[in-house]
Amino acid sequence: MKAELIDVNSLVTVSDYLEALATAEEVTTGIKLQLQKFGKTDKDWHSRANHSLSQWQGIRRVITARLAVLRQREKEHNMQIHQQRNDYLIDELREVIPASVFGECVDRADKKMGGAHDES
Repeated sequence: MKAELIDVNSLVTVSDYLEALATAEEVTTGIKLQLQKFGKTDKDWHSRANHSLSQWQGIRRVITARLAVLRQREKEHNMQIHQQRNDYLIDELREVIPASVFGECVDRADKKMGGAHDES
């Protein structure tokens, strides 16, 4: 099994990384199976196969690490979007409902937040 090494610097999207991760996993599994099947019958081949396995495992580690970073960024971006929506919603509610009702809602939310912090 001869597979071209993946240029991790060319990967951009989460999909790119996931596809590359799947490829790296398939290749490393294939190399391991070949090493088990053929053992050390040919020392030169065995050495090249181990080197290739090491390279692919390194590529897999880089892909996994970068994918974790991308997922964290996506999570933070989604949290910012939700926060922005909540801020807009609060602004709209302030314009529509009386200040006393809004104040009561704030007090109730604060109490719930205090209870949530006490439970954890």
